[in-house]
Amino acid sequence: MLHIIHFKCLTYQGYGRGHSRNLLQVKHAFELIRVIFELLLASKDDTFMVLAAAAYGMVFAAHHEQPIKNAALEAMYDLPTRSQLLQMANEDGESAILTSSSPAKDWAQTGEEGSCWLG
Repeated sequence: MLHIIHFKCLTYQGYGRGHSRNLLQVKHAFELIRVIFELLLASKDDTFMVLAAAAYGMVFAAHHEQPIKNAALEAMYDLPTRSQLLQMANEDGESAILTSSSPAKDWAQTGEEGSCWLG
């Protein structure tokens, strides 16, 4: 990934956007989802908006201009609470944590070790 950024492979001289840039955005989206679920598992807070805002700050904030940051944070006011999110997923808090924590931790560890394709 650093090679792509260093040699400016993200620019595309034709119509539209380059495939490398699209892949980088997909990588950031997966990273955002990973961070949200890590924070969700680590926190007992019912306010999902706070977790999503923290994850956005860790993953996307450095790559966005201020108007986009403002729009993203404004949109987070419409997010459901943690209990509403689990209810939509037909899970209660205990079963969601028990069934998701092991695969999520395994995936996060493989990403950190560099064996994951996203690393």
